[in-house]
Amino acid sequence: MINRIGNLLKKTLQPVIKVLARRHVTPNAVTFTGFLFSLIGAFFFSRGWFAAGGIMLLLSGFSDMIDGELSRRQNRVTRFGAFLDSTLDRAGESAVLTGIALYLGALDVRYAVLAIVALSGSLLVSYTRARAEGLDLPGRVGIFERGVRFFFLLTGSFAGPRVMVVVLLILVLGTLSTVIHRMIFVYRNCRTTEPDRTSGQ
Repeated sequence: MINRIGNLLKKTLQPVIKVLARRHVTPNAVTFTGFLFSLIGAFFFSRGWFAAGGIMLLLSGFSDMIDGELSRRQNRVTRFGAFLDSTLDRAGESAVLTGIALYLGALDVRYAVLAIVALSGSLLVSYTRARAEGLDLPGRVGIFERGVRFFFLLTGSFAGPRVMVVVLLILVLGTLSTVIHRMIFVYRNCRTTEPDRTSGQ
């Protein structure tokens, strides 16, 4: 469902992408803009302005959809662009969850811990994918990839702090289950592809 929504939004954003391409706006500039939206959103969350933070989060998500499509339209797909996009995505998500932790932690320190664990789980999901792909194995295993996490964070943003606490709990459980899933997947695949070092001894 998340992928269908994403594909629909990409089609909706095509006119914006065409305008940006005609004006020679670079994909990296869009990537930086999306990161800036995340930082502004993090500030809003830290102040308890969750709806405003949600709007910034939504704009950062649009930027993330646009930069990839824009790079393909302009024939500017580069390895550095992919690296920059992935790195700033992680940094933006970290900033948003930190902002949420600052506000909710002032209400109850346990909420701050929950946000920190959710942030750790999100980073581990990305890390396990990168490490799996570094071993030439499929990294996109499990449910709680960035699109799913983004959907839940957006829902919590517009629903308010109380719902956000529930969202953080879902993120903790979902990301950790995805990390465990990927670890088991990589373990099983490594066992089947690595040579038997005990044979012939």
